Amino acid sequence: MKKYTYLLPFLVFILSIDLHCQDENRIQNKNSVQLELGGSGIFYSINYERFIINGKSFSTSGQFGFSYSPLYWYDLLFPLMINEQYSFINHHIELGIGVVAVRELLRDRMDNYTIIDKVWTNMLAGRIGYRYQKPDGRFIWRVGFTPLLQRDRPGGQYYPGAPFKIFNYWGGISIGYSW
Repeated sequence: MKKYTYLLPFLVFILSIDLHCQDENRIQNKNSVQLELGGSGIFYSINYERFIINGKSFSTSGQFGFSYSPLYWYDLLFPLMINEQYSFINHHIELGIGVVAVRELLRDRMDNYTIIDKVWTNMLAGRIGYRYQKPDGRFIWRVGFTPLLQRDRPGGQYYPGAPFKIFNYWGGISIGYSW
């Protein structure tokens, strides 16, 4: 019993040490704001991103965006994505999936495309891309293939329960700042 008396303070000391080793591969700034041209916001979007899981090689982030363009078929878009990054120090491969909430402008094709109604619908979104960000850096730039999957339009009419059948090949490029 006496020999374990010396072991107990040693174990308490060892277990109480908080080791904060600087891991060179982990992204240190967990928040970012990005301006994306194209992408899941179709024309452009302003996105906020937060790293949820920040591992040595694999990281997971959540991203929320906003886009407004009243001149086209959609005026409000809200992309919501979950992205997974595989890191090689400054270089990252991104894979992501999400949904885009869309306020669609229904226009009368016979009356000079005037707006007759506004309806909310959604699209499915994906991302396969490249990201450059130093682990301790503030600057981000990304480029990626961002396909969108829309609901089918039987007869060209809006139908909220229609299946997702229209596949749009799309891409985007973005720049951002992290903190």
